[in-house]
Amino acid sequence: MNKEDLLNGYFENSLSNEEKKVFEDLLKNDAEFKEEFELRKDLKSALQQNKRKELKEKLKEYEARKPKERSLVFNWRYVAAAVLVLGFGTYFLVNDFQNTEDLYSAYYETYPNTVLPVVRADSTEESPETLAFQAYENEDHERAIDLFSSIYEKSHAEYALFYKAMSILDKGEATQEAIRILQNTEWSDDYKDKSLWYLALAYLKLDNKPKAKLVLEKLKNESNYRNQQVSELLGKL
Repeated sequence: MNKEDLLNGYFENSLSNEEKKVFEDLLKNDAEFKEEFELRKDLKSALQQNKRKELKEKLKEYEARKPKERSLVFNWRYVAAAVLVLGFGTYFLVNDFQNTEDLYSAYYETYPNTVLPVVRADSTEESPETLAFQAYENEDHERAIDLFSSIYEKSHAEYALFYKAMSILDKGEATQEAIRILQNTEWSDDYKDKSLWYLALAYLKLDNKPKAKLVLEKLKNESNYRNQQVSELLGKL
């Protein structure tokens, strides 16, 4: 498999284990290949997020290089796709990039605070619950995790365990810990469907399509929660 095929295979999530090793070796040892990969990744991100100005700048930067400095493996269908986005606005190219990282990014969104109202900065209210949700809304993930953990240890309040898992996912690390919480807890009806949705996304983040699909199928069969998104995501898996 040549470099062009390896790059295409990565973004289409179709590389075999052996090809992934070759790909990773090239990223470490081939500067041109790595530059090409980074450019495509940036373009993909700009396309998905409809960042037109950023996309234009990246394309101009690439075009400004002397011909001999441009990568020989670049596939201009990505530039053509970019032009489509620039010309027609909101076209979203998730189907061109089917790896689990892309799917996770496309479907994941922070779960809102539905337990306590937003507290004003000058409020004298400093209950553990208020402090926890302030940290959650301020994206102070470590503090939120610690506070929700403490609340759950003292009261076994279900919301505290759920928002602890959400804080872990938002932080972007320790996804396996979030999975453990979401999977092993006997959730009430208030959180059962939501926990299944985020469990499926957590499996996607860990590149575990089979388990993500099983969870999504369970959610689809048992609930109408995010029904359209569940069906769309199942179709991509």
